[in-house]
Amino acid sequence: MQVNPNTIGDTYIGIQWNSNPANQSIVSYNVRINGGNLINVPNTVSNVIGYVANGLSPGTNYTFEVQSVNILGVTSSFSTITATTLPSPPFNLQLSVVSSTQINISWSPNPANQNVVSYIVQITGGNPITGITSTSYSATGLLPSTNYSFSVRAVTSTGAISTPSGASGTTLAALTPPPAGVSNAVYDYFSTQNHQFSMWQYGVKSSATSFTRYLHNGQVVNGVNAWSENPGGICCTMVARNITAATLLYQGVINQPIDMLNLHPGVNGEKAAVRWTAQVSGFVRLQGRFEGIDIAGTSSDGNIIKNGTSIWSNNINGYGAKANFDMVVQVNAGDVIDFAVGYGSNNTYYNDSTGVDINISPKLPPSGIYNAVNDFSTTSNSNGAWWYGEGGYKGYTDNGQIVNGVSAWSLNASGRCCSMVAKNTTGSSLTYQGVINQPPDMLNLHPGVYGEKATVVWRSPVAGYFRVVGRFQGIDMAGTTSDVSISHNGSVIWTNDINGFGATAAFDMVVQVGIGEGVAFEVGYGSNKTYYNDSTGLMVDITPTTARPI
Repeated sequence: MQVNPNTIGDTYIGIQWNSNPANQSIVSYNVRINGGNLINVPNTVSNVIGYVANGLSPGTNYTFEVQSVNILGVTSSFSTITATTLPSPPFNLQLSVVSSTQINISWSPNPANQNVVSYIVQITGGNPITGITSTSYSATGLLPSTNYSFSVRAVTSTGAISTPSGASGTTLAALTPPPAGVSNAVYDYFSTQNHQFSMWQYGVKSSATSFTRYLHNGQVVNGVNAWSENPGGICCTMVARNITAATLLYQGVINQPIDMLNLHPGVNGEKAAVRWTAQVSGFVRLQGRFEGIDIAGTSSDGNIIKNGTSIWSNNINGYGAKANFDMVVQVNAGDVIDFAVGYGSNNTYYNDSTGVDINISPKLPPSGIYNAVNDFSTTSNSNGAWWYGEGGYKGYTDNGQIVNGVSAWSLNASGRCCSMVAKNTTGSSLTYQGVINQPPDMLNLHPGVYGEKATVVWRSPVAGYFRVVGRFQGIDMAGTTSDVSISHNGSVIWTNDINGFGATAAFDMVVQVGIGEGVAFEVGYGSNKTYYNDSTGLMVDITPTTARPI
């Protein structure tokens, strides 16, 4: 009889043969695979008989023997055929979205005994890409913000092709250069010239007031241009730009986007810094972020320093960790603002590559009303003129939804108490954690365990007179017992106590401030010196005025 393969997969082979003539009284057939036990297959009325062997190994040769058995038990000689299972589909597919136009795909190699010699990759709507001998492929020329499906098949030395494995991913949004009038540390531009009097300079800071320009520039690796103290621009310290068209992984652990500079601190904590020098006097808006770009886990401190005085700082702990900034600063021509990265609280410099994105744009002097609730930010501390912290000296670093509808800043992960400053984002009064009843027009300031004051600070972007109007209010239904105060540049100018749910302490005053001076609104744990049940609401409006303090 003639035996032929019918269907072949990576774990099965189907064979078929024509049935013997009826006058031979065949009742069944015996099938043997690789010399194993006989498998009896009953005869059918069909002219074609078949058998499927399952549970086979991918990319493996199998010998099938088939004989007929008549009604008397007499068997024929064996007919033999050899067939090979397909290789297994490529496994462990991994997609890496690199940019708005590129996605990389990789996979694990097939076992050696499957004799795979190449792979085929196919992308949504495209033709198969054959002859790929590595276990990775970079798809370029893609469209921004577009989802792509990838399939990968293995090909053996005999030309057998596996079934596909699939994965999908979406390209990043297109990266748009900053608009006219905006100075950007990457686009405007990272230069191979580090002139002393240029708008942007790159250097090292060993103290708040010091800045030493880097003298050496080079390609630390292909596609990365860097400034440092060392010949060739090699680390550490250094400021580096990825000059390729996509996110770049280099030195094994640094994954640098194209829209960020890489600032790496020095061995002894020297800060890598980008310095911007104001060309004219006026107000400027500083926007951007510090971000951990070392896959091994960045642990650094990010700083913004104006003329030697810190105006913002935060910690970057972990790959992908971000610290956003957005503030308005008044400058005179020749003033300098340094964006600097140190080696963080662990005092080790390695694995501290930190991305920095900086946009600086002209800003008109502010007008209108500053409102502590309306201006509350869930992403940035400080946020414009507002800052949230503990006692006016320790800025909150973590933000999160402590319950649904409540966004909070604190020193604890996800903004958890205590201390904390929280906003009710629902638009109506909200009761949460059993006892807190927070109106939508008030922040919740809760002190710390040891009386640490929850603090909201407003820093004036201009010099002048401002009217400060608002109230503190007990919002804990178990009975708030807190002390509240307002201070200007560290000097208390108003104080009161909140005793009981619904108790209020209103204020209305005119304060004269200089540029950058702060007005702090603080809540402590009161005379009973217990912090629990001390949630205290704060509502405050601050407006420019021509009035003078009484």
